[in-house]
Amino acid sequence: MIAKTIKAALNDLGQDVPLDWIESLAKVSLEGTGDSGVGGTATLIPAGEGTSVTLDIEGLTPGINARATMHAKTCEMPSASFSAMPNLKADAAGKSTATSSVLFHNKKIAGEFSW
Repeated sequence: MIAKTIKAALNDLGQDVPLDWIESLAKVSLEGTGDSGVGGTATLIPAGEGTSVTLDIEGLTPGINARATMHAKTCEMPSASFSAMPNLKADAAGKSTATSSVLFHNKKIAGEFSW
C-alpha cells in the first residue's frame, strides 16, 4: 500500500516508475535459523520520522505467536540497539503479516497489526 502511495506521488511529479521497482528497493529477504523452515520478507519504507516495516512471514507453526526484533549490523554480529516489532500470529497455513512504524532515537514504536 505504501509503495502505491509513493508511485502516485511520483506520477504527480511526472515520473512514471514501475510499482514492482519501487517495492524491490525496500524489500529484504528473511531466512530462519537452522532448519526451521521459517522465512519471508521485510518491506521498509520511509514514513515521517521513522520507517514503516511490513513483515510477511511463512513457515510458522499454525496458530503460534512469534516475536520479531530488528537489529543493526548482521545476525553474526548484531548491535545492542534494536527495535521490537509487532507480535506475529500465524494463521492456519503458518503465515503472518504485521506492519509497524518504527521510530528511532528513543521515540515510541507504534503499529497496526493484521493476521
